[in-house]
Amino acid sequence: DNHDLQRRIMSHARTKHPGEGNGLEWAIRVTKLCLGALFTIRGIPQIYYGTEVGLEGWKAADDRDLRRDFPWHVIGPDHHPLPQYRKEQAIYEWIRDLIRLRKQNAALKYGTTITLWSNELVYAFLRIATDDVAFVIINNGYEKMPLPIQLDLNPAVIPQRVVRMIVEGLKHWKTGQPLTVQDGKVVVGVDGKTIDIFCRQSP
Repeated sequence: DNHDLQRRIMSHARTKHPGEGNGLEWAIRVTKLCLGALFTIRGIPQIYYGTEVGLEGWKAADDRDLRRDFPWHVIGPDHHPLPQYRKEQAIYEWIRDLIRLRKQNAALKYGTTITLWSNELVYAFLRIATDDVAFVIINNGYEKMPLPIQLDLNPAVIPQRVVRMIVEGLKHWKTGQPLTVQDGKVVVGVDGKTIDIFCRQSP
C-alpha cells in the first residue's frame, strides 16, 4: 500500500468481495495473503499507515481518500483494536505475528530464495540463511488444491545442510503442524487464497 496506488489492499479485496459475512471473510483472507507474501519474499516489508487495521481508500481524482485519517476509534486503551472491530483486529494480529515471525527467523529476514514450484495459481519457495530455512507456499486460487503437490528436494539445487534442516523438521507457524517430507520430497496442499509458512521458530 502507498498513496501512489489506485487503491489500498483492503479496498481491492472489498471490490471483489463486498458486503458482510462471507464477503468480509474473503476480503480479510485476500488481505492476509497479500501481507503474508510481503513479509516472506526477499526485501524489507513496508506498510502504509492504516494497512495494519485494513483501512480502505481510493485514489479517484486526487489522493485525499488514500490519505484519510487513521481510524483511531477502533483502537482501545491497550493500543490494540477493540474486539468489536473484527476486521481490524484480525488484520492487526496477523501483521503483528508476521513481524514476530521475521524477527525470530533469520531466513525470512535476509535469506536467499530458491523457487520450488510456480504456476498461475501456486508459488512455493524456500528462504535460506546460513543456519536457518523457511518454506512458504501460496495458493492464489479460490479453491483448495485438489491434490497435494510433491516438491523434490534436489541436492543439486538445494544445499545438503538445508535439506537436512527441512527433513529434521519445519513446523507451520500457526498450527505447529510438521511439514510433511516423504522420500526426499515435500508433500503439501493449501486452501484457497492462503499462504502457509513453515519454519524452525514460531512467534
